[in-house]
Amino acid sequence: MLKLYGGARSRASIVQWYLEELEIPYEFVLLDMEAGEHKQPEFLAINPMAKVPAIVDGDFNLWESGEILLYLAEKYGHLSESLEKRSEITQWETLKRLLRTEKRFSVYYERAIGPIARDVLI
Repeated sequence: MLKLYGGARSRASIVQWYLEELEIPYEFVLLDMEAGEHKQPEFLAINPMAKVPAIVDGDFNLWESGEILLYLAEKYGHLSESLEKRSEITQWETLKRLLRTEKRFSVYYERAIGPIARDVLI
């Protein structure tokens, strides 16, 4: 049976919702993130990045919510056979990653580089 690993109030909730919508049997493994369960060797063997969500499907491990959703959609026959439709999905997934990266850089810039740059420029 597929196992979904997640924490309270994590992105695992979207994967859990999708599993429920598709009526796919699964076991939810709630990790205590505050206690650092996601940094223990047992979970690091599933996801070396120590992030949730992650799934174990037989001998296959996968992490990152978007990739998990795409995997489930394809495995259970809910991904379009059309190259154009699959490309649109990939396009949106790529944009999501880009925007997350830009947001992280923006936060990093504001906290780390911004004050240094202001000191140099003033």
